[in-house]
Amino acid sequence: MNPSTFIKQPYEKRTIVINFIDSLLPGDSIASINGVTAWLSGVDKSSEIISGAASLLGNKVYVTLTAGTSGYTYNIRFRVGTTNGDTIEDDLDLIVREKS
Repeated sequence: MNPSTFIKQPYEKRTIVINFIDSLLPGDSIASINGVTAWLSGVDKSSEIISGAASLLGNKVYVTLTAGTSGYTYNIRFRVGTTNGDTIEDDLDLIVREKS
């Protein structure tokens, strides 16, 4: 998965693109988004961090991230299904940090 870490400030609302090409077998492609969730210390923070629904274009998943508390790292979990029937789970670390 590319990228595996993303840094943003609490005020920002940013759409990011996750490319799954490195997680796929040759000839396979992403067929569905099975879930995108945000976690902080085992607590689901999706409603606070994820804005709207994720979208799929080719083998890339687009998701908009918003808010967050400075000084915390959130785990963004992506679950997708492929045309070959595989299910893939990848994670991104979202670091929220206010710049001085």
